[in-house]
Amino acid sequence: MSGSHSDGYLASAPHSEKYLVSRLTPTGVPAFTSLRERKVPVVTRLTTRVVHSCDYCDATFDDEDDYLAHLAAAHDGELGAVDRRRVAQAVDDTDGGRATGAFVLGAILAVAVVAGGGVILLSTGGGDDSPTQPSDVGSAHYHGTIEVVIDGRQLDFSQREYQLRADAFHFEGGDGERWHVHARGVTLEYALSTLGIDTNGSQLSFGGTTYRDGDSATTVAVTVNGDSVTPSDYRLRADDRVQVVVERT
Repeated sequence: MSGSHSDGYLASAPHSEKYLVSRLTPTGVPAFTSLRERKVPVVTRLTTRVVHSCDYCDATFDDEDDYLAHLAAAHDGELGAVDRRRVAQAVDDTDGGRATGAFVLGAILAVAVVAGGGVILLSTGGGDDSPTQPSDVGSAHYHGTIEVVIDGRQLDFSQREYQLRADAFHFEGGDGERWHVHARGVTLEYALSTLGIDTNGSQLSFGGTTYRDGDSATTVAVTVNGDSVTPSDYRLRADDRVQVVVERT
């Protein structure tokens, strides 16, 4: 409100109606009373809430440190260049290069609030046997071929269930022979896991059955370009020819 003080009143423009400062609110905001209508205008206070929404899932966070801890714990292999820098800065921006207690705790046990009010606890403790996750999704693009034969059955990756299973490694366009890689550090173990095949080279699990090399006349062979490889260590390269064969005699 604008105007000038006169005889203890405040002349209000543009209506030229006089108001009396009748009291102060608990927050120190003056409340005005019209001498003519004896009404107190409503004072509305607006507050702004910043919500950090995860670009990689449906989680949301009120605190930026919690959000960055979630990125580090749940999406380490998916982060783009900007998010990687933000996470790295959160770790480095401490005394002696040590992460703050809140960030470390969040990275060890990230709490993701998902749609519907549910809560998922994402632990990054030891003992995780899952494949190493690729990085820099979208930074690469190359191809190769693959053939998987399990107990006499050749898997047909042209089927819909095998198409576009992951961003970093997939088949597309109904082609079941040529695979696509769109990230760095895509191991053969990770690639096969996206197809529902878990193997360490001497043991393979698929469709609820586990095959072990040497058990009951069973052989498990995983080769790339004709050479035996360890799936967890081998990173796919352009034009690689992958062959996985499980035989029981």
